[in-house]
Amino acid sequence: MVVIDADRVGHELLWKGRGGYAAVVETFGPGILGPRGGIDRSRLADVVFADTRARRRLESILHPRILALVHRRIERLARRRFAVVVLEAALLVESGFDRVVDDFVVVLSEEREQVARLVRGRRMDPAAARARIRAQWPGSRKARAARWVVPNDGTREDLEREAQRVHREMNEHPATRRLRDAWRRRRP
Repeated sequence: MVVIDADRVGHELLWKGRGGYAAVVETFGPGILGPRGGIDRSRLADVVFADTRARRRLESILHPRILALVHRRIERLARRRFAVVVLEAALLVESGFDRVVDDFVVVLSEEREQVARLVRGRRMDPAAARARIRAQWPGSRKARAARWVVPNDGTREDLEREAQRVHREMNEHPATRRLRDAWRRRRP
């Protein structure tokens, strides 16, 4: 199994000389650049999470590029005969990435818990954390689109138990069995 982190792919596209750099700088101006000329993601975040239209412009620049790069990576992994590729993407449904996956899991927690985690883990201002969370679809809307939902308001052990439950259900799912059988037939 291989994990592709769509957020990390997006970060790579913002590196100087990469696919999204020029378009983002052209759109948002030199005020988003750091001292060495690279995009300062915190400056960019300040702009796009304060203005819905700016966020949508950024998404219109990056999402198609992220999707194309993820597609290429998945195709490369398929040629190397990886049967399972996990795509981690916070905006999976909103961005249309759900079209490139067979099934998906939504991990849900209450907004107050999400804010607390962003404040603790990224040392983010609570208002900025709420703005980022509210820029996404509500968890209930994502959950309706997902085959599996994992609650994540409890302890780490609770999360691990839920993840193991979903993993068992995935392995027992008819589509997974068909994929596994097809994979076995393809092997030399």
